[in-house]
Amino acid sequence: MTTTKPTTPLLRDADLRRYLAARVVSVAGSAVTYVAMPVLVYGITGSAAWTSLVVVAQGLPYLLFGLWAGALADHISRKTMMVVADLTAALALATIPAAWWNGQLTAAHVIAVAFTAQTVFVFFDAANFGALPSLVPRLRLPAANSLVLGSGMVVETVVPGLTGALLAVSPPATLVAVDAVSFLASALLVRSIVRPLSGAREHGTGSPSSLSAIGEGLRFIRRHAIVRSMTVVSGLQ
Repeated sequence: MTTTKPTTPLLRDADLRRYLAARVVSVAGSAVTYVAMPVLVYGITGSAAWTSLVVVAQGLPYLLFGLWAGALADHISRKTMMVVADLTAALALATIPAAWWNGQLTAAHVIAVAFTAQTVFVFFDAANFGALPSLVPRLRLPAANSLVLGSGMVVETVVPGLTGALLAVSPPATLVAVDAVSFLASALLVRSIVRPLSGAREHGTGSPSSLSAIGEGLRFIRRHAIVRSMTVVSGLQ
């Protein structure tokens, strides 16, 4: 049940603050990883080809798993999905500084972790956006979405540049270690949300299969020109 009234500032809601903080931390962590990983691989190999593979590894998960992540988020507990995704990302990222400090880090290791971390973020993202309607009333969703997306855009604008500056004075493996801690913090924030993040529909016996849900979503996109155009633009981006 949502508790945010139409006249109450959105951030007065403690659960919404935790939700927003978890998303901001996760987006910031992903932005750090997106910048630090290619630098780390280039430092190991000195190869532009190996470095480009990191970017490919970070870009593929949305293409491969985006539809499945959205369908899965409608069938299981979104809170559990987000917590598991954050903890998985933290564990995967922690292997990089551990290997680097032991002098055993390889480019293949970094690429595998980059792919894993971005894959679990796809699942986090799917559950995260689907959870918002459980926290705010329908009439306040536009304002809540603006708050969430606006915060994300600020993070995605500021954090990459800040990461680049930090790379001038800090090894990239150290920044990845900080990134791992950020995902752990996000998991704790999501875990602390009191209200449920999944509606009754997702857990009902009449829920459609994942394939049916994906098919229904694709048909919806095909029927609506504006949504279809936005989806194509986003996919190309």
